[in-house]
Amino acid sequence: MQSEKLDKLIFKAKHIEPVYGVIKPNELYMVEKELDVNFPFDFKYISLKYSYEYINFFDTYSFPFGVIEVTKDWRKNIKLPVNYIALGDNGSSTILMKIENDINIIWTALEDVLNICNNQKFMHNPTIFSSFTDFFEYLLNEEEKMKAEEAELNKKTN
Repeated sequence: MQSEKLDKLIFKAKHIEPVYGVIKPNELYMVEKELDVNFPFDFKYISLKYSYEYINFFDTYSFPFGVIEVTKDWRKNIKLPVNYIALGDNGSSTILMKIENDINIIWTALEDVLNICNNQKFMHNPTIFSSFTDFFEYLLNEEEKMKAEEAELNKKTN
């Protein structure tokens, strides 16, 4: 059932933004070992078939190397807890994956990363997705809206 939903989302993603190359299983395993985490099923499933970084709606770090570099840097310099992975930022907000019993994708202000590191409450109102699937679906919907708006604007200017 979950795989069926994921396949539909991946199909949609490939039509919105074609992808040229995906991560290989050994690369995904390497990231898990390098960051000492176990990614959730949906993240692995999607990553092996589609690279979420091709969705232009939000600036994500390149996967795997950008994610490894930033996550390790934040763990070392600002004490990002080991159960968090940095997925991307746009200069004012960031996307983190929290890996525990429940997987969450947290989209919050950059200042709140420091609050996470210091075990403090969020200062800003984060958007929290209960799974990578929900986050991926949100990105696809936003990308689709953005492309429709661009197409409409192009019609008006031509």
